[in-house]
Amino acid sequence: MSFIGESRKGNDRQWELVLALEESDCKALLKTIQRIAIHDRKNYEKWKDIHDGGEMTTRQETVFIKAEERMEITEALFDNIKVFLKRIAQIEEHNNQILKGATP
Repeated sequence: MSFIGESRKGNDRQWELVLALEESDCKALLKTIQRIAIHDRKNYEKWKDIHDGGEMTTRQETVFIKAEERMEITEALFDNIKVFLKRIAQIEEHNNQILKGATP
């Protein structure tokens, strides 16, 4: 993992701190996020069963909503990391084709 510095998306935007991850970092992060996503999905399903049974207190309803939000966030993060790794593989394949003299 390496810290790049500051970047901005356009002249009209403020500078933001940017963190760069190497492919190996993404793969390690993917495994961790996958475990968390599986755990969050199971937790959500547990609360959903109680919710569907109609036997929830107000406090349980709040926990159920938070479990759903957490599950959605971790699953989205997991999917995004998979997309990043797929894009890295596509770029590497494209670069290999160029190095071998094939037309893209």
